Amino acid sequence: MKNVIIAITALLGILSHGAYVYAEDLVAYSLQTMPLFFNADVKEKAVGKVFIASKFIILQNNEKWTEIKLHGWSQEGVERIIYARPGKRIFTAVLSAKAAKHIKIHNTVHDPDTDLNWNEVSVQGWIKEKTYTPNLDILWKEAWTLFTTRCTACHQRRIPHKYTANQWTGLLKVMGPRTGLPKDKQRLILKFLQNHAKDTRQTSQ
Repeated sequence: MKNVIIAITALLGILSHGAYVYAEDLVAYSLQTMPLFFNADVKEKAVGKVFIASKFIILQNNEKWTEIKLHGWSQEGVERIIYARPGKRIFTAVLSAKAAKHIKIHNTVHDPDTDLNWNEVSVQGWIKEKTYTPNLDILWKEAWTLFTTRCTACHQRRIPHKYTANQWTGLLKVMGPRTGLPKDKQRLILKFLQNHAKDTRQTSQ
């Protein structure tokens, strides 16, 4: 009887919201860098982009669109750029200046390493592509393969935790183009290294 009640409740939920299916706290990761929209409307222009291997929560979806919630950190005064961690230049998303007004600020902390204030933020939006996965290991395995095969042509392979997350940003800015990989694959390698860096590997997402 209990199962019947649950099934009826779920069915009513779907009917009351049209074709949308709600997924509470369903965590996913982007398989590529993709545009972000404020409404599920093909006529609307993108208001930003979500970078590859970024974490988000799926709020609802249908056949063509998925509504997501991004959570992260932004430097005070530069709210339109969202990072995965305070003080760490691990890109999650970037929004247009106009769209940044929709970002919600939840908390503010001072980072002693950067000597800057960082806001804990969130923003909701829609993505068109179904290019995401609940399994982050899929992305990290690809990143490791690319790193070990493409980043050893000019030098001996470096250990990810030899450098900090922010140091990897500078290193990959120089080394990334030498790999001959598309920009998004370079971003994936960078994000893997940053999440397994000296100052992040114990708390990797």
